[in-house]
Amino acid sequence: MPAKCSKFSTEDFKIVLNNNYLRLLNDIYSTRLSNGAFRNILNRLEKIKDFGVYEIVLAQFHKCNPKKNGNANAFSFGTKVLHTYNPEENPILDSVVRENLGIGKMNLDFCLDFKKAMNCFVNKHEEYFSCVNQCRVKDVFREFHLKPDFPKMKLLDMAIMYRPLPQRS
Repeated sequence: MPAKCSKFSTEDFKIVLNNNYLRLLNDIYSTRLSNGAFRNILNRLEKIKDFGVYEIVLAQFHKCNPKKNGNANAFSFGTKVLHTYNPEENPILDSVVRENLGIGKMNLDFCLDFKKAMNCFVNKHEEYFSCVNQCRVKDVFREFHLKPDFPKMKLLDMAIMYRPLPQRS
């Protein structure tokens, strides 16, 4: 069974956030937040006392993006930030996941329900995730210098985000 990944402490995570990590995360995932949103988010996250309280942290992303209709991107970005903080328990809920699952608009309540559902699935089907650390998969991971002990939530995120390439005729 894959080893649990350790999450950051709140203090350590604040150090990471203050070193342009938010902009890097935005670039990696192409979330398209505005410059004003970064200032708003960082100011709000600096006041967080415990990043382990998912609902309180994710609520900080509400109305933080001054662009029109910026909440969806902000909550999407919030799930990515929280996934970084604790990849074992916090799923990513972005436009790719929503498209692949046929999910429409998102808000704070939907993000909380999604996290609960994903954790329920991961905990109920632990045996699926233990297979990754076996046989050929483990060897392929080693071949590419990847650790075979990915967080279960990360594996689920990758499965949900996967889009097959279009078939050529």
